Amino acid sequence: MHHFSHTELANTAWSLYQTALNEAAAVSASYPRARHTFSAQNLKAYLAYKNNVHAEFTAALRHKGLCISSNQHMIQSLHTLCSNLGILLPRYPAYREAPLQLAKKRKEIVLGKKHRTESPHIMVTLDTQMTASVIERFLLNGMSIARINCAYGEAAAWEKLIRAIRGAEDRLRRKGLYEGERCQIYMDLAGPKIRIGPLKKVAYPLKIGIKKNQYGQPLRAKKGFISWNPTAGSHLMNEEHDFIIYASSHQEWHSFQQGEPLYFIDSRHKKRQFLITDVSSAGLAVTLEETAYINEQTTFKSADGQVELLVRHLETSPVQIEVKKGDFVRLYLRDDIEGHPATESTTAGIPVTLPEAFAAIQQGDRVLIDDGKIQAAVRERNNEFIDIEILFPDTQASLKENKGINLPDCQVNENVAALTQKDKQDLVFICEHADMVGISFVHSPGDLRQLQQLMHSFSEKDLAVIAKIETREAVRNFSNILLEGLTFSKFGVMVARGDLAIEIGFEQLPVVQKEILTLCRAAHVPVILATQVLESLAKKGTPSRSELADLSFGSEFDGIMLNKGPFMEETIEFLTDSLSLLSQVKDGKQMITRSSPFKMPTD
Repeated sequence: MHHFSHTELANTAWSLYQTALNEAAAVSASYPRARHTFSAQNLKAYLAYKNNVHAEFTAALRHKGLCISSNQHMIQSLHTLCSNLGILLPRYPAYREAPLQLAKKRKEIVLGKKHRTESPHIMVTLDTQMTASVIERFLLNGMSIARINCAYGEAAAWEKLIRAIRGAEDRLRRKGLYEGERCQIYMDLAGPKIRIGPLKKVAYPLKIGIKKNQYGQPLRAKKGFISWNPTAGSHLMNEEHDFIIYASSHQEWHSFQQGEPLYFIDSRHKKRQFLITDVSSAGLAVTLEETAYINEQTTFKSADGQVELLVRHLETSPVQIEVKKGDFVRLYLRDDIEGHPATESTTAGIPVTLPEAFAAIQQGDRVLIDDGKIQAAVRERNNEFIDIEILFPDTQASLKENKGINLPDCQVNENVAALTQKDKQDLVFICEHADMVGISFVHSPGDLRQLQQLMHSFSEKDLAVIAKIETREAVRNFSNILLEGLTFSKFGVMVARGDLAIEIGFEQLPVVQKEILTLCRAAHVPVILATQVLESLAKKGTPSRSELADLSFGSEFDGIMLNKGPFMEETIEFLTDSLSLLSQVKDGKQMITRSSPFKMPTD
């Protein structure tokens, strides 16, 4: 290791200062406000320092109690460093806002102001079927940003969900529980995500499962509806009904009575019975206390056997396609073929949603499906299909509709635009109803320029833009994406770790996500951490140890995004409490307390 003399330290510091000064001076003044120009200059100065500094130099500085970080005013910090090393320089004028204060202000402008705590925002992915009471509890537990993914649903459902959020806020305010707060609405553009297309639909037996206690008694009977009219019965599938069955119409339906049993033999040849709880013109409300499998040959009979109801049809579901290592799958580059499982004479096949993304794919290139749960390689291709061989896993895995496909070895952006036609249509709605828009699969600054032009043509609303970093190209172009992002009055970044990990490799993710955070701090741009945060807690009710360690890292960000799960309410509450405690620890307000497992040292 090289040992720097004092003169060498001073000369190196002077050289770094001059380089950073020149890079900052080269920044154009084409930014919306002076503070945006300053942030761009600070980013350029930090990059000049980072790209020219050596580990031995920084180690020598630390030995002297000196250090430089991206949170600082870079030019001023290098100026001070030179002064501390004995180089006399003219006084450098400080920017009117301290970097940390500027970063805090921009966080509030982009992500919204938090009144209850200074800890990171909690963004929660909402489902269009969520009830008002669930949303109220999310708000009370700490959700400050509601995420709507435009890859699913349509405008009418999104508008209904937004009204439910605002309605929940109003009800809480009337109770005095949500004073001064407002949940921001964030909407993700779907972007050019490659997905598995439609699979062939088949009618599987309907399983009505009943959970039992240790004594074999049902924990809860399932409630359902047997209807003769699919149109009349379709609106009944809500919180009160676990299933709907459509049976043939019969002139003697009126003869059924409340409290009467309805007998049948299920598809496993088990004797089962419904209990009729209500009779109406639409059909029969029933309950079931034992697990049953029902197919289109099932017949329901009255107690006296005089009235029979034949199941007319069951809801169809996508066909099940199971694959494992060594299997071959055909990817269809046409939209008129439905996915199908393998037969004795054919391999399994699935259509893809963006055939143009495969234009440059070559033999041997990797194809990763469902966040890498299924891994394959290209074996053959032509203009109509691509044959891939499954390399992982060794056990059966399912190919399902809408699951994502990644091509980490292929330059997808050369053939696919970052904004699809659907994105442009959805953007009209987003500009009217949302506070923030997320642009998915950003590759270059040009993608942001295109979005900015579209937004100006659709609306005069000053919408915050969040660039989702989830591709290899976005990582390579990240500093230029940041500089372009500063041309927006409101701009932030999301580290979308799901696709990003697939694109760059899992081993690179820890370094890349830390580097993104560091550069965002230099540019005073708020940054959100997304994907698999407390996923075990959300899905299973218990967090893993590694998730808790990840949460400590996540607390360094300005926002954390949670995906959906049955234990989401508990997850939001846990995350709120944890972030609040971590915030106190970083501020020096919470060190060793009575409630802490750590004890004060004794004499």
